Amino acid sequence: MAHVASLLIRAKRPLVLLGSQCMLRAAPDAAPLVAALEVLGAPMFLGGMARGLMGREHALHLRQERGKALQEADLVLLAGSVPDFRLQYGRALPKGVPVICINRRCGCDSIVTASLPKSPTLIFSFSSPRALSNACP
Repeated sequence: MAHVASLLIRAKRPLVLLGSQCMLRAAPDAAPLVAALEVLGAPMFLGGMARGLMGREHALHLRQERGKALQEADLVLLAGSVPDFRLQYGRALPKGVPVICINRRCGCDSIVTASLPKSPTLIFSFSSPRALSNACP
């Protein structure tokens, strides 16, 4: 976890892709997750059940040009999302950039590792959304 925190702190252009897995049990109390994302301060795209998590006008919530944002990122955090067809099974992620995949279960490890052989990839599995929110520094 210290390595992840170090990568996040050093990143100049991190990007978060937040997906449905973050919301599976967080819906009644998503405040810890929102607070962690605000502390992280990275721009983010919200998908699936995470849409609306940050509110309509939140400064960190990006809505357009995901492909451009991905190519400009120097670190990608997939939190509660996997590199499936929406990310061209990993091909849309930038090459040579650290990818941190944090999910409720490690369903993305084979996809990420196969798709990004030249990118350092860190994969974590958590049992609860609260643990996921605690993963952010």
